[in-house]
Amino acid sequence: MHIPSLGPKTLALIHKHFGVKDLDSLVKVLDNPKLKALPGMGEKKIENIKKGIELFLSSKERYLLGEVYPIVKFLVDFLKQHPDTEFVIPAGSFRRFKETVGDVDILVTTKKESNITDYSTQFPRIERVLVCGPTKSSFILKNGLQVDVR
Repeated sequence: MHIPSLGPKTLALIHKHFGVKDLDSLVKVLDNPKLKALPGMGEKKIENIKKGIELFLSSKERYLLGEVYPIVKFLVDFLKQHPDTEFVIPAGSFRRFKETVGDVDILVTTKKESNITDYSTQFPRIERVLVCGPTKSSFILKNGLQVDVR
């Protein structure tokens, strides 16, 4: 139930038809061509579930503070380059200098309403943008680390 794009109805349907009881058996079933024949299960839905599993597995990873520190410093410096940026500070477990970091949260204040979230998604080490709205952007870096900018 913690996998994005996989809700209780879809999970129940897959369990009923394929006997899926754990993540390993789910991964195997996703490549079964018979899965597409189930109601509501198309190529796009299956692809979204696969991406959700990838995100779920990568989000369980934690990174050593020393590995993350130079990346966060580079990101903070990058965000400070935007002309509307007033203040940038890391938050969460990184700010508290925890030994390991699950994700990075960055808080940004601007002089006026700005497109800082759009700008943040231009950071050069991004692999995939998850969300980009007026007050929040969220993306995955090439090393698998998730970053949320607010």
